[in-house]
Amino acid sequence: SAEADYGSGDKKVKAAITDTGGAGMALMGMAAWSSMNLDKEDKDGWEKTSSYKGYKTYEKFNKTYNSSELALIVENRFVVSLNGYDCDVDDLKKFADDLDIDAIKKLN
Repeated sequence: SAEADYGSGDKKVKAAITDTGGAGMALMGMAAWSSMNLDKEDKDGWEKTSSYKGYKTYEKFNKTYNSSELALIVENRFVVSLNGYDCDVDDLKKFADDLDIDAIKKLN
């Protein structure tokens, strides 16, 4: 696993990359959402599974705390997790655009 914190002004992002070793059970433990279709919203925010640039994603936004989450599965092995504070999921997607996903793929 690798983790790093980034920030600009009030916006902060915590990034983590976790290697599940390609083990299905480990992946399910880290990202149970990867086998579900989820789409729900309430007064506090929303969460859903989707895809982004061909990767299965989990997205969540909490209105109360103005916090967001974006996680994606790379090569059915790596879980890339981004947690944002004072930013929304679109901000996290812009952050994800700057990640070198091809380098992560090569670790497979």
